[in-house]
Amino acid sequence: MLLLFSERRMILDRYIELEQSFLKQNGYRLGSSSQFRHIYELLLSKIRNSPIIFNKNQYWGKLLTAEQIIDYIVSALRAYWIDAPADYIWSPVDPDSVMFKKPNYWSEASPVDTVALQQAAARYIEEPWMQLNIIDWYILNGFIFDELLRTSELTQSEALSRGIRREHVVPGAKSFNSVFDKLGRDRVKSIILWFLIPAVLLCLYYFGHSTIAALVLLPYTLYMAVYLLSLPERFSEKRKLKPVSCDFIQRQNRLSQLYQIVSASAFNPSRLKEQMTDNEGCGIHLNPVIQVIVDRAIERDPSVFTI
Repeated sequence: MLLLFSERRMILDRYIELEQSFLKQNGYRLGSSSQFRHIYELLLSKIRNSPIIFNKNQYWGKLLTAEQIIDYIVSALRAYWIDAPADYIWSPVDPDSVMFKKPNYWSEASPVDTVALQQAAARYIEEPWMQLNIIDWYILNGFIFDELLRTSELTQSEALSRGIRREHVVPGAKSFNSVFDKLGRDRVKSIILWFLIPAVLLCLYYFGHSTIAALVLLPYTLYMAVYLLSLPERFSEKRKLKPVSCDFIQRQNRLSQLYQIVSASAFNPSRLKEQMTDNEGCGIHLNPVIQVIVDRAIERDPSVFTI
């Protein structure tokens, strides 16, 4: 038994040498405030305390696998983030602050590349020894945050075509954004067509400028005829669009609720799954990776998920 203990002690000493080399290699992003530091410390502890005794090459292979998978996940989460900080992975973002005006350091509506994140998450899931709540949390946040912002983008486009007021899309919104400028333009257009031009025509006739009035009246009459004849078709299109608009808004609100849950540092994974199942009835089908991660969390503890 003493021999076995001595042998394990020697192996652990070798582990420490490899760990120091690994940490030195990643030193540029392992500062005291680095989000990488906590993950690497947890992963090193898991490998070090594994019941399986690894030789030098196996241990180094584990470290490189962990580093590669973490890098893939982080790259996917920050794919469209220009000059993201080297020691930063993710932190909760208030969706309302970026829904209608993306930060200038994002090149897309969302910083997340969900295709790359799915591939990275699939590799992570294939390495069950790497499972950490904090990594699960990053992945869940990335997928749901991206889905929320992409849906918000569609909702804005739909609202623009329908003339829906911003406060109907985002409860509590107090000001218009550029995407809703169309509402003001429509009001001005209506005033010009129905009030201003007829008033100008009356003034021209009243002051004896009948020739000029006739020149204005002819194109105005043609335009109004086309406008009035097309009203039934436009009204029909708007009626078709209305339920779609409601679906987009409902979808956005449900995704916002999901994001509020997963962005917290602790939540009930069973209730999260219930809400995800309920959302599927409304046509919200999230990335299957999310389901796998939530199911694994429930197996570990059906009541509490914490980071």
